[in-house]
Amino acid sequence: MRNFMSITLALLLSFAIYGAISGPPIASPPPQSGCVDLANLKRAPAAREDKPAGLRQMTLKDVYALARRGESLALRDLEQFDGKAIGASFMIMRYEVEGGHVLTVHCDSPEAALNYARLAKGGGDPFDETLTVDIRAGTEAVAAYLNPLHSLLSVKIEDSHSGTPARELIYESSGYRYYLNTSRADRIFVTFDNGERLSLKEALEQRRLTVEDAVANGLRNIIMAPVDNPLGGFFTVLHHDHRFTFNREPFYPSASFMYVVPEEPYAAYFDLAELAEILDLQDRSELAGKLRCIARAKKLPVMADKTYLAADSLAEAGISVEIGWGFSSHTPVRFISSGE
Repeated sequence: MRNFMSITLALLLSFAIYGAISGPPIASPPPQSGCVDLANLKRAPAAREDKPAGLRQMTLKDVYALARRGESLALRDLEQFDGKAIGASFMIMRYEVEGGHVLTVHCDSPEAALNYARLAKGGGDPFDETLTVDIRAGTEAVAAYLNPLHSLLSVKIEDSHSGTPARELIYESSGYRYYLNTSRADRIFVTFDNGERLSLKEALEQRRLTVEDAVANGLRNIIMAPVDNPLGGFFTVLHHDHRFTFNREPFYPSASFMYVVPEEPYAAYFDLAELAEILDLQDRSELAGKLRCIARAKKLPVMADKTYLAADSLAEAGISVEIGWGFSSHTPVRFISSGE
């Protein structure tokens, strides 16, 4: 029905333009219930060409701010952002978001409620509802969708989980090494939607998927470590299911966010820049600023070009961390700010 309406509107616009060129316009019948106001339609060409000056590209922080509006989000809330009209109607707008994401917004008229406001991760089809999230569902839904371990790729992982008790290197990229906790890579296979079946190492070497894609589809017990590893520890996010929260608000960090040194004395470290960015997205910019001040004032360990802050040092910003290693099903990592 919507496609029919779009075609009908396009024809009406063509007749209106033809009439303006060839002679007096033919009077249009009164608008009927369920029809789009032709006044809005006639503004379409101007809306396409006359963009206000000073528009800026949307950031993820902007997306989170828009998501907080929930169902009240309207087209006027997007007026400050650089967008492009697509399709047959200027009321379908596409906004490029920093980081390679896309926000697509549709409504029946500039004053009408939005029909959807779908965010698509880099590489995702913005018109496929199954590969997007409607940001009106709120910031928690957006954060879960943008989870680096939430893969848009669907594959079947065959893993016998057997093997000799020795780490096996399966991949190296961008300053990181990825290991299986046991030697079994020759018995792990990946089957793609087209039926093609490759060994895990082949699939990774051919860049048919990432290690994060494999973990999202069921691969377990991956140990990730920096190539330059001065502290001798490893990253834990890919090895076990973690549940991260800041004052009970869930967030989903990257695989290199949390680093641990298991030997005595045990220590946990966190990617300072990523934690500050997460706090910015959660509208906790004051705390994010405190973390950045610590980074400027201290000499901190650097691994794979990222700066890490020990859990104990977060106290300087008024933040404490509780890590629930005792849970077998998952590891809760709770960040708590005494100032909230």
